[in-house]
Amino acid sequence: MSLFRFARASSLIYLAGRYRERLYFLLTVLLIALATAWLYEDVSVYLQREHPHLEIYALAAKTIIVYGALIIVLWVLRPRSGTVHNPPESPVLQSESRLEQLADRERLVSRYEAILSGREKAEEGAQNTVTKVPEGNDS
Repeated sequence: MSLFRFARASSLIYLAGRYRERLYFLLTVLLIALATAWLYEDVSVYLQREHPHLEIYALAAKTIIVYGALIIVLWVLRPRSGTVHNPPESPVLQSESRLEQLADRERLVSRYEAILSGREKAEEGAQNTVTKVPEGNDS
């Protein structure tokens, strides 16, 4: 077995496993469509030969029956609320990228200025904290 055939077979097996419910759903709908088309051809040939005036009514009945059966099959095979797999949204779509956030600023702060402003804030915070000395015990 060549490497290409192996890769193709393994990817088909992976995709069949991943989309198994959707494939069952699609195959069921196709089988119903093919079976009804095949059965209606036999009925149509018979009606054309024996009762040509009834063929339009048979076509209307076949249409109602096929679409009714299709609706029932789709209802039975509908995805359950817990089995729906929604792909996660990409992080770029959820929020602006870091580059766009930087581009929105008027002036970028240098690393040196950021460090100095951080130290200044820390010093201001240290000066604002006052230690309380209990009153009345002046020894």
